[in-house]
Amino acid sequence: MEYPWWNEAVADPKKGMPKTIKYLEDNFEGEEYEKKLKQIKLGIKAGRDELLKITKRYLMKAPMVLLVLCNRRRGPAFLRAVLSILQHEYPVEGVQLFNETEEDWGNYIYADKTEQPDDEKIWYDLLTKDAETTDDLIHFWRHSA
Repeated sequence: MEYPWWNEAVADPKKGMPKTIKYLEDNFEGEEYEKKLKQIKLGIKAGRDELLKITKRYLMKAPMVLLVLCNRRRGPAFLRAVLSILQHEYPVEGVQLFNETEEDWGNYIYADKTEQPDDEKIWYDLLTKDAETTDDLIHFWRHSA
């Protein structure tokens, strides 16, 4: 999977984070410099690896998302389930994803999970049940494309 900025930053932090590396060079030397540089490299790699993990886990490879979202019957429920997962399972303080209720897309933020429509709940459960179920779902969509 390609993440050009992340891959470049992991390979060469000076290219990916020039201001950070300049600050490091200007303010540290010797063992302290090497320690801080190692921490930065580990942080960049961990960030990229987490992005890869999240991307794979939630089917965010572009062809998969496009395949499901272009399906008139399943697309809206799938997108609402993904947005609901992001909102409820991985909340970011002070950030709320859009919550449009126009046309067929509908709500995805629920005070009570029992309010989820059945078609959305199916996707939500498939995407959050466990890694094996999610892997089976990915396998299904790859072979039905």
